[in-house]
Amino acid sequence: MVIVVRKKLEQITEETNNLVELVRDHFTEFDVQETIELLAHSAPILILMDQLHQKIMESPLCQGLNTAMENYRDSVSDFQELCTDLQTFNIDLKRDEDFQKSSELLRTIA
Repeated sequence: MVIVVRKKLEQITEETNNLVELVRDHFTEFDVQETIELLAHSAPILILMDQLHQKIMESPLCQGLNTAMENYRDSVSDFQELCTDLQTFNIDLKRDEDFQKSSELLRTIA
């Protein structure tokens, strides 16, 4: 059973890492509305990721999944950081008038 769960956890981790990499590669291409939609879809995923982590930690299988769980936690952390970055850079700063004025000033200077 440990092997089956470990393989599934490794698959989830790999797919999460691929998603983070894909979004990071196109990070600057998302406008505010696309970012809002992406984050709306990400919220339930983060909840499910946390629930999966809790269930595994409570499971007797946890002992045999140490490395896989560490990799999974790192992957979840990267996904959470990505969501925070999207919120900050693609929504908050794009809506901040002072930041936009400063950016425009820097563009004219450069």
